[in-house]
Amino acid sequence: MLALGGRGGRRIPNAIFHVLANYVGRRISAEKAIAAARIHTEGDRRLVVDPHWPSSVGAYLRRVGYSVVPGPCAVVDAVEIDLSSGRCVAVAR
Repeated sequence: MLALGGRGGRRIPNAIFHVLANYVGRRISAEKAIAAARIHTEGDRRLVVDPHWPSSVGAYLRRVGYSVVPGPCAVVDAVEIDLSSGRCVAVAR
C-alpha cells in the first residue's frame, strides 16, 4: 500500500506521476521511486530537469527540440506499508 503527497504547486502532478510510474510500472520500491530523476513540463517545449538526470539525457532532449533548463521538481512524500509483513517506510524528496 502506498500513500503519496506533494509540495510544489503546479509541479506536483508531474512529480506524483513519475513516482507512480516507477512504483507501479517498473515495480521498484517507494524509496527508489522517490529518489529517481524527474522532469517537469507544463505542456510546451520547455522542460525543467532535476539534477538527478544524466547530462546525456538533457543533450538528447535539446537535440530533438526541447528547451531544457535545470531546476527543482516538486517534493514528494511517500509512506509505503507492506501488508504481508507490516513493514512501514516513509521517504521524501
